[in-house]
Amino acid sequence: MINRTLLLYAALSLLLLLAGCGQNALRLLYVAPPQNTIFATGSPQVCVVKVADGRLAKDLGARSNGTPFVSSDNVSEWVTHALGAELMRHGIQVSAAQTEAEALSKAGGAAILTSKVEEIWLAEKSSTSYTCSMRISVVLKKGGAVLASNSFNSSIEKRVVPLSDAGEEILKETLEELVRPVGLAVWQKLAP
Repeated sequence: MINRTLLLYAALSLLLLLAGCGQNALRLLYVAPPQNTIFATGSPQVCVVKVADGRLAKDLGARSNGTPFVSSDNVSEWVTHALGAELMRHGIQVSAAQTEAEALSKAGGAAILTSKVEEIWLAEKSSTSYTCSMRISVVLKKGGAVLASNSFNSSIEKRVVPLSDAGEEILKETLEELVRPVGLAVWQKLAP
C-alpha cells in the first residue's frame, strides 16, 4: 500500500513539474556579450543610456489561466545589457550611463543611444504554446544631432516542451530578435 501511494505521489509531482505549475515569477535571462572582443582602431563608440521602462502594464504577460507573469528582475537593466552586447557584436565600443546627462558628460566623441521599452508581453496559450512580443523605441545622437530615431518590434510564436523555464527562454529569444536590427541600424549609421 505504501509503495503504491509513493508511486502515485511521485507521478503527480512529475506531472506538476513538467506542466510548470505555479511558475508565474520569471527570471530575465541575460544575453551573453561576445567574448574576447578586439576593436579595430577607429571603430565606432556608443554610450548606451539605461533603457527607460515605458510599459503601461508592468506584468510581463499572462498564463493561460489568466494569472500574470511577473519578475523581480529589472527590465530596464535587462534590455540595456542586451543592447550593449549586440552593439559589441557589431564591433562597436560600448560604454554605459544611467542618464542622458551623464552620457553627455562622459561621451566625448561617442554617439549616445537612448531608448524606451514600450511593450513586453508573453502569452501562454497552453502549456506547450506561447507568443511573445516586444517593442522598443531608440534615438541615436552624436554631437547634439539626431542621427536616427526608430521603433523596433519582435514577435515570436513557439511550441515548446512543457518545462518550467519555457517562458524565460522565449523572453530571452524575443529580446535577442529585438536588439539584432538595432545593432545593425546603429552600425550602419556610424560605420567608418
